[in-house]
Amino acid sequence: MQKKLKPSSERPDTSVIVCAVTTFLVIIWLFLPPLNKIEQFKYWGNNIQYAFTRMFNNNPAVEYIFHKKNSVYLVKMYPDNLSKALEEINKAIKTAPGYVSDSELEGLYHDRARIRLFMRDYKGALDDFMKVKNIEFLDRLPIALMLAEKKQFSMAMKQCKKILELDGEAFSGYACMAEIYNQAGKKDAAINVYTFVLDKKKNNYWALLERSKIKKSLNDIKGADEDFAKAKEYARRITAEDSYFEEATSPKMIILRTE
Repeated sequence: MQKKLKPSSERPDTSVIVCAVTTFLVIIWLFLPPLNKIEQFKYWGNNIQYAFTRMFNNNPAVEYIFHKKNSVYLVKMYPDNLSKALEEINKAIKTAPGYVSDSELEGLYHDRARIRLFMRDYKGALDDFMKVKNIEFLDRLPIALMLAEKKQFSMAMKQCKKILELDGEAFSGYACMAEIYNQAGKKDAAINVYTFVLDKKKNNYWALLERSKIKKSLNDIKGADEDFAKAKEYARRITAEDSYFEEATSPKMIILRTE
């Protein structure tokens, strides 16, 4: 006769189960937003430190530094959604102690301007940029374009000229001037600027593309087609819908001064 099998008294090793579950959860966490886990750890650390510090120190600077750091971490954690970072930098500006230096306060306005520009809040971005004395090179083109949108063409042109003062070969400076002329209705002057650039470098496909658009607006269809065809020769993937100014007004990444 066969002996009846006794049920096994052995139980699964709970440590193995815990390890497997923990590993699974860690893997899930790694792929959940935000993907920049280093900045997330910094963000957590900043919030924990703030909570403990507030128990023993009511210095306003503590809250200011907390919000300032949080804004930087959140920009890196959620680069495609800066609403939380904007909230934090608003709080940092609001809680900034009176002894904060002008340059540090300007840095906050500069960073908020870039956040607002990224979020397409052009009015807010321009207002903040106008509070900054030491404007950075890369900010001058978007500032000029935003000023032009408000019909402040002379102020916009000053930004273009400043670009060329800093770098006489910078295409952004010439493109800036041409676009301000274009928006001001001085299309012939805009064409002349691009022609000047192309006389020095005939394969500048951005100059060809933008000049093509202006010629088309003047009903010079033949000239527009010729310029676009040449642009395609030097940059096959370029399309008529592309714009040199897109990155200036719709940046794909953001760098803060207070990092």
